[in-house]
Amino acid sequence: MRKTTVMVGMIIALSACNQPKHSTVPKEFECFNQPRVFIKYNQPVNGYTVKVMCFPYNAYDKERDTEIWGNALLCFEKNDGSKFYIYNENYSDSILYYVNKEPVRDGLILNVDYLPKKENEYLSQNSPFFFQDLDFDGTEELVINNWRQAIRNSNTYDVYKVDGTFTEQITTPPFYKIDNYMTEFDSINRTITTADGTDINGNIIYKTYHIDK
Repeated sequence: MRKTTVMVGMIIALSACNQPKHSTVPKEFECFNQPRVFIKYNQPVNGYTVKVMCFPYNAYDKERDTEIWGNALLCFEKNDGSKFYIYNENYSDSILYYVNKEPVRDGLILNVDYLPKKENEYLSQNSPFFFQDLDFDGTEELVINNWRQAIRNSNTYDVYKVDGTFTEQITTPPFYKIDNYMTEFDSINRTITTADGTDINGNIIYKTYHIDK
């Protein structure tokens, strides 16, 4: 519910970008009174043109003033004009986080190259999003990278079923808690193994899920 509320708010903010500027921000929109960075990926991804509006975290949360990392609304658009939006609470990628040299400022527009998932990866470390068949049904899901939200600066991931412009997040276990540090995929045996808490001694407990056909 929280993600839906924030996403709706960001769509409102995106619409407001084209409205006349005022000297003061209405109180109910003060949460959006921060820098907005607009990003477009140079390459289509699975047939989608992808554009992003990002609200970078404040400087005290970051290591460099050129680092782009924050709440974002991602727009996936087909050539026929159909589109859908995904909210990402921790959006970034290796280019925006490590390589970008443009200081963050309101209205910054960047055209960047998309970082594809490596062939030997199930979960990409560096891509901001990617398509991968995670539930072994033969159809690729849209996987959204939550940048550096797992231990040791690894990532967690949100998984979405996509059918045209309809999207639905998979929130059943193990898909709501996968990361690229403690999750293993076995496509032959159709299993996913992931962390499932700790025991009384602080040791990580792993649980294996069998994904039915």
